[in-house]
Amino acid sequence: MNKDVCVIGAGISGLCTLKELLEQNHNVTCYEAAHTIGGAFKTACEGGKAYRTMQLTISNYFMAYSSFPPRIVENRCYWSAQEYINYLNEYTCYFKLTEHIKFNHQVININTETELPTITVQNDSGVMETRVFDYVVICSGANASEYIPEFNGQENYTGQIIHSSMFDQYNYQGKRVLCIGLGETGSDVCHLIAQQTDSCTVAVRNLPSVVRRYAHNHTNDALTTKILGAAGKAGVDWFMKYQAAIKLKFSKKYSKKERCYFKLIKDQKGGFSDRFLTKNDVFIEDIVSGKLTMKQSEIINIDGNVVTFCDGTTDCFDFIVCNTGYKNNFSFIDCNHLLSNVRDLFKHMLHPQLQTKLALIGWARPTQGGVPVMSEMQARYLALLLAGKKPWLMLQQLNSRIEQDRLYEESFFKKNILLKSLVDYHQYMREMAGLIGCQPNHQLLKRPGLLLKYWYGSHLSYFYRLQGPGAQPEKMKAIINALPVAQTWRRSVVLSLIAIINSIRKKLVLKG
Repeated sequence: MNKDVCVIGAGISGLCTLKELLEQNHNVTCYEAAHTIGGAFKTACEGGKAYRTMQLTISNYFMAYSSFPPRIVENRCYWSAQEYINYLNEYTCYFKLTEHIKFNHQVININTETELPTITVQNDSGVMETRVFDYVVICSGANASEYIPEFNGQENYTGQIIHSSMFDQYNYQGKRVLCIGLGETGSDVCHLIAQQTDSCTVAVRNLPSVVRRYAHNHTNDALTTKILGAAGKAGVDWFMKYQAAIKLKFSKKYSKKERCYFKLIKDQKGGFSDRFLTKNDVFIEDIVSGKLTMKQSEIINIDGNVVTFCDGTTDCFDFIVCNTGYKNNFSFIDCNHLLSNVRDLFKHMLHPQLQTKLALIGWARPTQGGVPVMSEMQARYLALLLAGKKPWLMLQQLNSRIEQDRLYEESFFKKNILLKSLVDYHQYMREMAGLIGCQPNHQLLKRPGLLLKYWYGSHLSYFYRLQGPGAQPEKMKAIINALPVAQTWRRSVVLSLIAIINSIRKKLVLKG
């Protein structure tokens, strides 16, 4: 049962969607507005969002698709944006995706009111084309449009207000700079600006939940384990704060940077996991050295170059750099109001009123793990649905599951209420594997070594190709076994005990 499918965007979500659909024998056309693949990982001058010195905050094994893993001899590392583009080019070449991509084609409109969705596109010569498809998959990504907040009095500001996606096009020497927000890109932006100027301040609403880039000489996501997920949100929050408090008590053993890191965790209001995790600690060394000042306050007014904060303090700035992320842009879809909140969609991809015509892939963003592997799981499921190999959920069941997920995510990420795409990596991967039918349980029971890696090694997407659709068991086992367990035995024991307590608590709640 092959379909004629349109994929919009040849970024990290569009490429894996194209590949998975082709693998299920669908006829696929991908429209890409730019002249190359890569989406947001291209530099700004190429139509992307990356800056020249960008290093990813997710390691190669979490950024690579499970169907095309890094070479087995490659250690865990952080690719640069260009290295990741090179990987995507290799992936595209290996699966022969280019012949299905129409570059320099901008989607102008998607009409879902017709029996089958109708797409209107425009090429770089201005020629318009309209086509009817059986199905449309939007993979243009959540980073399509920059979000810059509006500040009271900003029309009178005598300096410059810019978005972080454009920050490296300016010279900050001799300037006073205010950065707003401290996410992963924001951490880099603050650090790089602080090297150029003697006065750089970052204003945050809440203290960030910071994860160090490296832990025990491994990339930080080596500690993104199933046992960590099994410990539960409350268990992880307690573990992180308790660990920080203990280490601060014996702080003479640690460097100033490490003490500053522990203090950030200890001083947080609420839980460590209540928000998006900033997996980049590069800015901490600037706070310690005095190059960067962190202010936990918001702007209430701008007058000339004078900025007034909620805490009553004022300061003068020549630049305001907004590390404030992006906003969704569905203006090209007639039913865009149905897609404004991705938590109204099943698994952030299927709206009950549109599921047989249109899907979103790429709007599930984990606090740990990588977007590419999650988009790949979405694409695998969708390709099977369209091929008739998996059943569509009934409307009542669909609505029930959406509401259940919404309540869970809103409770989990209560400090990031505006970032609707956030999901719990461990839960999401487990539930998507259930939908696809690629849970690895039977394989793991046969090999104790693999079972150990499953619980205490990295929670990699490669476990979900050990069996089920698209399985490559021998290749996946080799990769999983090649990567060492990064957790110390002490940490493993503590998390195991917390996981057992969490499991008992859940059973008591269910009985009650």
